[in-house]
Amino acid sequence: VAWLGYIFTLMTLLLSSLVALILYAKYSQCDPFRAKIIKKPDQIYPFFVIQTFGRYPGFTGLFIGSILSASLSTVSSGINSITTVILEDIYKRISIFPSISGEKEALISKILYLLGILVFGSNDPKSIDKSLLCTWKDAFGCDKKLIDEGEKYKY
Repeated sequence: VAWLGYIFTLMTLLLSSLVALILYAKYSQCDPFRAKIIKKPDQIYPFFVIQTFGRYPGFTGLFIGSILSASLSTVSSGINSITTVILEDIYKRISIFPSISGEKEALISKILYLLGILVFGSNDPKSIDKSLLCTWKDAFGCDKKLIDEGEKYKY
């Protein structure tokens, strides 16, 4: 079953590489970032979608909706997994707590999920203006020295 994960990872990498090649081919003569048409390099893909498919009604909305749903899916999966780890690996293994019923377990799980939403929501809203790498660092507390090294190679 592990080989299936490798296949899907390879397909994702190939698809991402194909998108990068298409963007490079489209903007090889005129870089919208250097021409100051877009403010950040992260905006080139949405700019491409708007420029290429903007004449088709609803397509850009579908694109933005798919990005939003993927982002929300990632956030909810992260909060859900942290909730499960805290409940199963920490709360249930502490010997002072007796075994709990399914209803109490569901209540604790919901409380932990709300706590996860509060922690994630307490992220610095100014980080939205930064690059994706900086936003990731702010959300997950990555090593600042490592991120600063990565910032040297920003274009």
